[in-house]
Amino acid sequence: MRLHSITLLAALIMALPVSAQDIAGKWQGAAPGPRGSMQVSFDFELEGEELNGKAKLSGMDQEIKIKNGKLEGNQIAFKHEVDFRGRKLIFAYKGSIHGDSINLTRRIDGIRGERAGRSGSPRGSVEFTVKRIP
Repeated sequence: MRLHSITLLAALIMALPVSAQDIAGKWQGAAPGPRGSMQVSFDFELEGEELNGKAKLSGMDQEIKIKNGKLEGNQIAFKHEVDFRGRKLIFAYKGSIHGDSINLTRRIDGIRGERAGRSGSPRGSVEFTVKRIP
């Protein structure tokens, strides 16, 4: 009976929404792209409900500043900008935190004057997951 109670308590704790402080740190994953998957990493910092930090995309040497980030409960939203061949692309992310992973949806503003998830897919979006890294 005691083992059952401990197991139940552990399951309940894991099901609780992640606290705001748990988002801080490094996260990494692979997002679908026009030429296969693209490695992405985020280093989040939190000040109250304001989410800041840096993003890094495979194929790019510099880190990119995260803007307009916020965290409400386990819901996350943020943006970053990339200069691509003289065009400003705005990557907008929304998602939900589940323990040591974040399920994200990414949209890109600036391709063909419309929103796009991947090249040739206007008004589209892509979904992917990032995981906490040490």
